Amino acid sequence: MPGEVRVECSPQGIALSTAEMTAQPAGVALRVSSTMPPGAYLAYISDGGGSFAGGSRLPRHPARWVLPLAPGTITLTCAAAGPQGSEHAARVRVFDPGGFWRGESLTRLGCDRAAVEPDWIAGLDGSGSSARDAVAQVLDAFESLSTSQGRSATYTAQPGNIGYSGAKTQTWVAAKNGRAHMTIDVTRTHDGYRALPSHLCTDDPGFTP
Repeated sequence: MPGEVRVECSPQGIALSTAEMTAQPAGVALRVSSTMPPGAYLAYISDGGGSFAGGSRLPRHPARWVLPLAPGTITLTCAAAGPQGSEHAARVRVFDPGGFWRGESLTRLGCDRAAVEPDWIAGLDGSGSSARDAVAQVLDAFESLSTSQGRSATYTAQPGNIGYSGAKTQTWVAAKNGRAHMTIDVTRTHDGYRALPSHLCTDDPGFTP
């Protein structure tokens, strides 16, 4: 079974190279090409769970995308820009014999990926030689900010067993005074790791460090 699907978008429709494929360590691999007008995009969603779905502008030249879509039936839609734009959809079944997908949910960890995504102030990111070092810098920055505002708080974080094990970006969940507060995106870089606060948890609404 192939580990990649070729997706061809055109004004006449969408063509896939296979109806079944296997997930890779970092996600679902697509080889995308398009002859659609400028502004067209490819939308994607899985019925297998997880919280990732979306759309991306179609490339001018063929490109390889790796998306963190859960195994299951993936619906791919080529859509032209504008209210009168046409849409063409196709589906591919994704299997995961390697067990790369980890099905833990943020909701079970006390957080919700669909929560508020604030415009974070500068200086709350972190970097380091390990993921934990980078996250520790983020937590230190939040604790310092809380203290400076007269609201002392203790922050801890743990990696979430979420998404694909080989993905470049992993999700951590940070707790404020023992309660889930936000997610942190931790990304591998050429010389280590970078950590950035991402979403607030719905059980702790509003941006209060």
